Amino acid sequence: MYRCIPWIVLPTLLLVAAGWRAGALGGAAPPPRKPPVIEEEEEPRPKKPPATKPRVPVIEEEEDPKVKKPRPVLPTGPVNLADEARKAEHPELRKVLEELAVPHDTVVSKMGTVYRVVPLARPFDPSGFSGVSFQVLTADGQPGPKYTLPRDSLSTVTHYERRALAEARRLLASGLDRPDGAGQPAVPRLRLLRVAEMVLSEALRFHTAAPERQAAEWRALEKELRAELLRVQIAQLRTLTAERNWELAEALAVHLHGQHSGSAELLAAVEDLYLAQAHEAIRKDDYPRAREHVESLQRNFPVEVTPQLDKVQELLRQRARELFDQVKALADAGQTSEALPLLEQAERIWPRLPGLRDLRLRMQKLYPVLRVGVRSLPVQMAPTHAETDVDRMAVRLLFDRLLELRAAPSAREGYISKLGAEPRHTPAGWELVLPRDLTWSDGRPVTAEDIHRSVQLLGDPRSPTYDPLAAELLRVRIDDPYRVTLTLERGHVDPLALLTFELLPAHHFPREPEPPYLSNPRVCFLAPNYRRPAMQNEDLRRAIAFAIDRERILREVFRGRDQKHHQALYGPFPLGSWAYHPEYDPAKNSPYNPAKAREALQRVKAAPGPLVLRYASDVPGTRPACEQIRDMLQAIGLTVTLNPLPTRQLVADLAKDRPDFDLLYWHYDFDNETLSLWPLFAPAPAAAPGRNVLAYPDDGQLQGLFRELQHRRDFSAVQRQAHELHELMMNRMVLIPLWQLDRHYAVHRSLRYARLHPLWFFADVEEWRLESGG
Repeated sequence: MYRCIPWIVLPTLLLVAAGWRAGALGGAAPPPRKPPVIEEEEEPRPKKPPATKPRVPVIEEEEDPKVKKPRPVLPTGPVNLADEARKAEHPELRKVLEELAVPHDTVVSKMGTVYRVVPLARPFDPSGFSGVSFQVLTADGQPGPKYTLPRDSLSTVTHYERRALAEARRLLASGLDRPDGAGQPAVPRLRLLRVAEMVLSEALRFHTAAPERQAAEWRALEKELRAELLRVQIAQLRTLTAERNWELAEALAVHLHGQHSGSAELLAAVEDLYLAQAHEAIRKDDYPRAREHVESLQRNFPVEVTPQLDKVQELLRQRARELFDQVKALADAGQTSEALPLLEQAERIWPRLPGLRDLRLRMQKLYPVLRVGVRSLPVQMAPTHAETDVDRMAVRLLFDRLLELRAAPSAREGYISKLGAEPRHTPAGWELVLPRDLTWSDGRPVTAEDIHRSVQLLGDPRSPTYDPLAAELLRVRIDDPYRVTLTLERGHVDPLALLTFELLPAHHFPREPEPPYLSNPRVCFLAPNYRRPAMQNEDLRRAIAFAIDRERILREVFRGRDQKHHQALYGPFPLGSWAYHPEYDPAKNSPYNPAKAREALQRVKAAPGPLVLRYASDVPGTRPACEQIRDMLQAIGLTVTLNPLPTRQLVADLAKDRPDFDLLYWHYDFDNETLSLWPLFAPAPAAAPGRNVLAYPDDGQLQGLFRELQHRRDFSAVQRQAHELHELMMNRMVLIPLWQLDRHYAVHRSLRYARLHPLWFFADVEEWRLESGG
């Protein structure tokens, strides 16, 4: 980068400045002067290349690019299931579509009589009804006579939406996409998915439009319908990707992203689609087309750089480097005409390759040189370490600022942005949207985290960029990876002046590790009642633990549209804490294993009777979660009875000598960073009433570990013993871990606080302050 030229008086620094005004931001560089146009003949004559000239890959296009293809049309909008049934090519599809063509609920009596009825106004609850009144539908779908079935005459009620869900799932699991051996042709998988989508879409359309389905009790069913419909549509996208139907897959990806932009599962499928196209292009030696697919993905969808995406980008960079090395060799040999086509190919593959632009300027003799005489060479060229004048001069050549003065040093002419986007003033502050194709010199994208980290460094007194005023006033809120909002704590004579700081790459200026603190001190688990002989059987406890699909319950009960919240557990400590044994990471070592559950249950000599599962009935989410746990245990052969109680009554019952339950859906809150489980197992009566809910007998080894942990001071020894305790408890399945549930709070923007504890919300309330206008 630098070359020293001896002068008589001063050593001179030769600074190559071309392209440096763009700083480290590869996407923000001003375009070079237009290079000479290299015209190619439409049909070049065959010519034997010289021995030193490498072959340039010729990319043959399969179709004429001048002919515009029609845009794929997605089948959207309402459909008539009766018409679709008449067009169905398979009798099973015809049967499903005909059955669901007219929305209706189904009532079945204990005598076996099936009634197709006008949709009911209230969801059927088998545990709390005295009878069902309904109006029968005639053969032509018109309302007919009315009936009432008392409780003792009624068998089941199936709502139209439930039937649609069941039929869609049955179709996809039916195997109709495989030949049946009886002469019936297989139904394409995409066709099955499309029929399932039509069924679910029409059920959802009916559900949201029907007056009788608007009560609050129906919302859970609507949520389930929407989730299942999205899963089917994502499956369509993956099937189109597997079939290499790229155009229709891309159209579907854009359509679904417009409706479900926050779905992580959808974004994963979209990424797979574009990367599959990129890999296919690479196999055909069409690297520029592969780059187009990658850039289209990053430009149109809020994806992060995953290992799969980075792998494709590295293939592009590697191919561009190979061509770059060939170009340099040809240029050094004076073979410029042979080198230029290779250079253009490298630019099309990876235009941000370091040195590529400089090489083109040299070859075209457009390379300006700036000669600067300085007393010494720069040593520190990072904004956080630059101290001398020459260091700061080099920094300004390498790094751009978020905003620059139009006419330095006066702000009279205003400010400009080097990022390609001007900050937009909003009531909340200044919103800045970053271009998605803006990158650092190493190819990493410029994101909101870079702005956040740069502002953090303004508040570091050890950094030369330290600005106490900006540190006091300036705040950054990351709205998404490419959008930030910058606000001021109070007014300032020239607010935009605070935004003229160097923009730094966060990955090169990482944060110092913060002191660890317990982000979620509550763990949820099933507590076996060791007063019951059945629960003293380790194999029974293992069978219960292996039978529970924690991720499914979290996904369907606790997580909403954002699937990143709430974590499954395979241990007694908070996930990610210092005490949690890394070998029990549920993402790598899931406790859910139905086969192991059945094997463990077979080793139980005496089959247990019905197990009573008790839970707090007034805590949101516990009922559906425990219902799913019951169903999962029944699937392996265990009978479970649910026993809901209000929290106050449940706690009072736990304080008794012999509370009446086998399993308890419960939680434990860690008071501090010592992560002590002792109160949950301490046999002494001094323990908090109801906290020692297991009544686990003193087996010596477990109690010994607890006592050793209390007398250790060396952290590494304490952590090692905590991991040993974790392993022991999971081997014996002393308690059955379930999950951690994140807490969410809505806080007014005018509230200023140091930290909100996830459980004890008002722990530091004396430090809160409310800004004026709040």
